[in-house]
Amino acid sequence: MAKERIASRTAPPPRAVHSASVRQEAPPRALVCDPDAQARRTVSDQLHRLGCVAAQAASGKEALRILRAHPIDLAFLDSGLERESGPGLAGELLAERPGLHLVLVSASPDVNAAVEAIRSGAADYLVKPLSRAQLGLELERVRERRRADPRLTAGAGDAAPVLGGWFSAEEIEKEHVRRVLAWAGSLEEAAQVLGVAVTTLWRKRKRWAL
Repeated sequence: MAKERIASRTAPPPRAVHSASVRQEAPPRALVCDPDAQARRTVSDQLHRLGCVAAQAASGKEALRILRAHPIDLAFLDSGLERESGPGLAGELLAERPGLHLVLVSASPDVNAAVEAIRSGAADYLVKPLSRAQLGLELERVRERRRADPRLTAGAGDAAPVLGGWFSAEEIEKEHVRRVLAWAGSLEEAAQVLGVAVTTLWRKRKRWAL
């Protein structure tokens, strides 16, 4: 017993665990840009439930101010807000925050608009109302990019968008269709979101082997 007491007195204290080894991944920071207050709150609330920190902007000017003041990882930009703020708001946001995961949101499906949005640098094009599954998919894409390249924390690095102007219109459309099919519950739902007939979508899926 005496030996045990001596050993306990002389035993070295346990080594402290380095904080970096137990540090949790920082939650993504999102910016919801929409002139509709109710739409902003709805999307922001869903993002909070998904473990994301969300800020809101009702105008292009406010969106740029928030982006300059806070480390934003991804932004949901309403297409109506971009029209009201003048052409090029999406480009201004991307220029202000290189590597920003920008999602253009529209009230109605338009494949041509989706192609143009992604060609201009947006990561995706979604149609309202945004579902929890859609928001979760965008957040997971941000987290995956972070894990693949630790420099891609908010405001760090000069990462290019996932898709850009070097892709053909068909390649961009194919990628957009693939993403919609990934979260849609059925072919009919995907066709409705894309604004095309089910038979048209079926042929596209067959041609592109999606």
